[in-house]
Amino acid sequence: MRFAAEACGLADDAVVEAIRVGARLEALVFDPVYSGRGLAGLIGLIRTDYFPTDAQVLFLHTGGDPALFAHRSLFAE
Repeated sequence: MRFAAEACGLADDAVVEAIRVGARLEALVFDPVYSGRGLAGLIGLIRTDYFPTDAQVLFLHTGGDPALFAHRSLFAE
């Protein structure tokens, strides 16, 4: 399974969606280079039923929000 953008430093639609979901639902800030990609991958795995429905999944968010400023055009509304 592949859930990341084609090149390092590029955020694809799945990464942008994951960052927006994290911000909107949990008030968490993710960067589009590392943690946003990880979250997009986790969401992708959940959508493909990779985890059993009763599984407890831990996502470790290590920060990285300054990278958002380099990609601000993706999140301007």
